[in-house]
Amino acid sequence: MALGNFAVGIGSLVVAGVLQPLADDFNVSLNAIGQLITVYALVYAISSPLLIAFTGQLDRQCLLIIGLILAALGNGLAAISPTYSIMLIARIITALGAAIFTPVASTLAALISEPSDRGKAIALVFAGFTAATALGIPLGTYVGLTFGWRITFGLVAFLAGTAVFAIVAQVPTKVEAPPVDLSAFWKVLKNSTLLMILIVTLIQLAAQLTLFTFITPYVQSRTDLGTIGVTILFLTNGVSGFFGNLWGGNLSDRIGARKTILIFLLLLIVAFVMMPLIENWLWVGFLASGLWGLVGLGFNAPQQTRLVTLAPPLASAILGLNASFLYLGISLGSTLGGFSVRQLSLDSLPWVAVCLTAACLLVFAASYWAEEKLIA
Repeated sequence: MALGNFAVGIGSLVVAGVLQPLADDFNVSLNAIGQLITVYALVYAISSPLLIAFTGQLDRQCLLIIGLILAALGNGLAAISPTYSIMLIARIITALGAAIFTPVASTLAALISEPSDRGKAIALVFAGFTAATALGIPLGTYVGLTFGWRITFGLVAFLAGTAVFAIVAQVPTKVEAPPVDLSAFWKVLKNSTLLMILIVTLIQLAAQLTLFTFITPYVQSRTDLGTIGVTILFLTNGVSGFFGNLWGGNLSDRIGARKTILIFLLLLIVAFVMMPLIENWLWVGFLASGLWGLVGLGFNAPQQTRLVTLAPPLASAILGLNASFLYLGISLGSTLGGFSVRQLSLDSLPWVAVCLTAACLLVFAASYWAEEKLIA
C-alpha cells in the first residue's frame, strides 16, 4: 500500500516541479499550469467521499487495484497530451484514481493494526506518499527538466501499473470493514469537533501549497540555482518529510496526537519565516526546506490518528473526508499562491504561508478546547 501511495504521490504533485516546461509547451501562463494542481485537488476532494460510499460493498483490495489502474491511465494520457485541455482531462482521471486509493489504504492500515500501533501503521502506509516527495518528485523534476516532462509522466504511469501487482500479491482480501454510506459522512460533518479538526487539515495544506506550487520559480528568482540545485532542494524537503512522517507516527503514539500536531504547526511557521533567507544564505534556505518537509509531512499521521481515535466506528468516513479536506487545502493553496503571484509577487508567498499557518493554529486551539469538552 505504501508502494501504491508512492506512485499516487508522484502523480499528484510532480506538476510543481515542471511548471515552466509545461507552460512553454502548451503556450499558457504559469498560473494556468498551477491550475492543473487545483483541478486535480478539487476532483479528488469532491469525488473521494462519493466513490468510497458507492463502492463500499467492494473488497478493499479490489478498490486499491481500481484506483491504481485509473492513476496509470491518467498519467499515461498526460504523457501523450497534445494540448492543455487533454492534459486537464488526464489530471481528472488521475485524481479519480487517487481519490479511491489513498483513503482506502489508510483505512485498511488502521483496521489491520493493533490500536497501540495505529499511528505507526498509518504512518507506514503514508510513508509511500512522503517517499514520493523525498525521491519521486525530485527525480521526476530532474527528468522533466532534463529530458522532458512527458518522460516523467510516462514513468509515473509505469510505476502505478507495477504497483498493481504488488497489491495483488501482498494486500489481504476480505478484511472486515464497517459499511460506509453518505449518511456516515454527514454524521462526521455534523460533529463540530470533527469538522474543526478537518479544517485544520485543510488550512495546514493550503499554507504549504501556497509556496510549494511555485517553489521552483520562487527559488530561481532569488538564487542562481539551476536544475540540479532545485532538484536537491526538493530532495532535501522530501527526504526530511519521509523521516518526519515516521517520526510523527511514533511521536503521536508516545506523547499524543494533539501535542505532536501543535509542535509541528509551530515549527512549520519557523520554516516559512526562514525560507526568504535563501537569497543571502543558501544553506539557511536548504535548512528551512528540510524543516518544512520534516513537520509538514510529519503532520499527517498524528492528524489521522487523532481523528480515528475520536470516532473509531466512523473511521472509513473520517479518513475519506480527511483526504478530501487535504486536497481541498491543496486546491486552495495553489489558487492562493497564483493569486498572490499575480496581485503581489513571488516574494510574498512565504508570508502568505505564515499567515495561513497562524490561522490554522487558532482553529487547532478551538478544536483542542472542543475535544476536551467532548472527552469530559
